[in-house]
Amino acid sequence: GGYGDVVDGPGALADPGRALLDGKAMVDLVGQDDDGHGVARPAHSADKEFHSFDVDGAPITFLVLDTNHHVGGGEGVITQRDVDKYITPVLDDALARKRYVVLASHHAVSSLSSDGGIFGVAEPDALSSSAWLAYLASYPNVIASMVGHAHRHRVRVQHTGAADFWEVMTSALADWPHEFRVVEIWDDDNGTLRIHSEVVDYASDDDPVAALGRHLGLVDFLSGWQGNDGRGEPSDRNVDLILPKPAL
Repeated sequence: GGYGDVVDGPGALADPGRALLDGKAMVDLVGQDDDGHGVARPAHSADKEFHSFDVDGAPITFLVLDTNHHVGGGEGVITQRDVDKYITPVLDDALARKRYVVLASHHAVSSLSSDGGIFGVAEPDALSSSAWLAYLASYPNVIASMVGHAHRHRVRVQHTGAADFWEVMTSALADWPHEFRVVEIWDDDNGTLRIHSEVVDYASDDDPVAALGRHLGLVDFLSGWQGNDGRGEPSDRNVDLILPKPAL
């Protein structure tokens, strides 16, 4: 009802206004928005889309990691080259300026690999999950990491051996339960920091495309085609995450 008929045909109709965007073009497009999601100008590199930005009025820096393997499957890759060229300079600068750091990436620690997974090309200097955590042990100002990829809500502590941080995974808008997160970070003025997170449903009122998307996602889940319940446990959803305030 209202979505058109399904018909056979030669495939997608040609459209000169439609094009496949590579990573650089996508980030350039995002950076043109008034918000920009931290991409203030096209200063990113030609091969990787690492970038960082400071939060106005708060001692917090976001470091966005490009963990996608450009020659491989769907799993994450962080190489020592990435660490030396993109990551260490930002973390060293944030530590020197006494700023807390929130990492953001598509892949969680558990999804890091040496080759990106199936059909991947191995990177000789790829960091394992344990090596990545050992590297982050030198940065007590890293307090959280916002990740996705697994299409489920999940919250866990990542142990570096020196300065632990919270890893907050959010399910996919494309799959059940079709939720995103709102995250707030507080200084409780008692020697602790608080990361408050709530999951939120998107509105589908008067939007047939959004309504159809939620309907199809629920069908996928109830039919068993979606392999996991993206809602996670109650402790993965609306949470207050406490950590000792790092001495910077």
